[in-house]
Order: sequence, then structure tokens, then C-alpha cells
Amino acid sequence: MEDRFVRLGMKQIVGRAARMENTASIRVFDKLNMEFVEEFVEEGQYWVLYQVGR
Repeated sequence: MEDRFVRLGMKQIVGRAARMENTASIRVFDKLNMEFVEEFVEEGQYWVLYQVGR
């Protein structure tokens, strides 16, 4: 991921799983060392937000 920060000049990458039940996406976030930020509700669905910063 460091390459994305350097090459693209990014300061933060954010990931949002389709739903809290989407454990496959959450595992990918974990494998990428992304940090859990929060759970939230949007349009009646429960979502999770993950991020990684430089």
C-alpha cells in the first residue's frame, strides 16, 4: 500500500464493507492492516468503515 501513497500522493485509504455481515471484505481490510473506524447505518443497512493512513 505504501506504493499507492507515494505514487498517487494519497494520505488515506478508506474501505467500506457492503454490510457488517460481509466478513470476506472485513477480512481483506484486516489483511491490509486497515484500522476499524466505526459502524454506521445508512438507508437501513449496517455498514463498517475501515481506513489506513500514511
